[in-house]
Amino acid sequence: MDCHRPTCQIVLVHKSEPSTPLTEAAHSLLGMVDELAERAHLESQRKEAAYRELVDPAEHLQACRRTMVLVLNELALVQSADLAETLTYIGHRRARQGVGMDAMLHSFRIDFQIAGEALFDWLATRPPDIATQWTDFVLPLWRAIDKISVVVSEAYRNAEAEMAGELERDARALFHELLHGSGPASAVVRRAASRLGLGERGQYVVVRADQDVPNQTVQSALARLGLRSVWLHDANLLTGIVVLGPGGYRQLRDCLTDTLRTRVGASPIYHALEDTRHLVWLADAARDATPPDRHAVVMAADDVPSVFVGGAPEVTRHLADTLATALRAARPAERNRLLETVHAHLAGDGSPTSTAQRLYRHRNTVLNHLRRFEELTGLDLSRPSDVATAVLSLRALHRLTPEAPPTPE
Repeated sequence: MDCHRPTCQIVLVHKSEPSTPLTEAAHSLLGMVDELAERAHLESQRKEAAYRELVDPAEHLQACRRTMVLVLNELALVQSADLAETLTYIGHRRARQGVGMDAMLHSFRIDFQIAGEALFDWLATRPPDIATQWTDFVLPLWRAIDKISVVVSEAYRNAEAEMAGELERDARALFHELLHGSGPASAVVRRAASRLGLGERGQYVVVRADQDVPNQTVQSALARLGLRSVWLHDANLLTGIVVLGPGGYRQLRDCLTDTLRTRVGASPIYHALEDTRHLVWLADAARDATPPDRHAVVMAADDVPSVFVGGAPEVTRHLADTLATALRAARPAERNRLLETVHAHLAGDGSPTSTAQRLYRHRNTVLNHLRRFEELTGLDLSRPSDVATAVLSLRALHRLTPEAPPTPE
């Protein structure tokens, strides 16, 4: 607490004719408030390491003095105009200094204890008819202690909430800079690695998903698998950086499938945190390979054609339109059978026999469907380049026409 802060000055108000032993005692002790504050300060310094290490001694001594004045003014029925402001400042200040709430409240209890002992010592020096009235001191003292403790605790919690918000904003800014910053990535990596709890090197994957669940849900699910991650909601997207362990890529895919019910894309594994911004577009491309409002997890390292489809919208539109136009000569039922057969064929080992077994059809039927597809599209499924075109065209058609048969995997 800034011991020179002018708004925390407290005026001591004395009554010439105290009406009760308690108010008389409180007024009397206000005259020795500096001695009581010194005792409280030394006791807190002795018992609480946080006060020795984090709080300037002069500042703490002044805070102890103010606390003593506030307690005694309460007992003397003197209104302290800045009671709430003073206590709020102390509670806020201790939170900002990093003093734990338990340590702060213990220091206040020491203040209260010394004030209480001084009150009862004063009472013990009174005539017998007054000295036995100690019970009249207890309840008012407790009320004053409770009032002060409530105000200072609330101020401390409010400061904690403010700091948590500041840390969250700082983390968001670092995360955003790591993902999208235009300056040198190395300038932000060290701060981001420390603030976000990530190493500068490791096995990382960037994940991008349509906003679906709170980021804590995904983070907790991955943590149960031993995978560390940080997540950010930004512009209706959920972005995560996941630190993988052995076998983590498959674990990550399975966890994302179980946890998120939306479009999800994951980048390949990379090993330097500063490369994050260069991998985000791959995660976005993988996510965009799935039609909106659908649930699918696309891992870029396992599905390059999908990344191509998601990352090249103009080419995707061209491939989908070309395939749709070519198949328009077939009736809808035939078109669906052709797409189903070609999908199964390209998803398998390229053997008509295997495709027939997968579809429970005769081999000749499969051959007829493949020839018909080639006839309509002009593609030769025995030629690798045409096979690649067919795979991408099917994926593009499914991306832009979700009701089309599923794409080959």
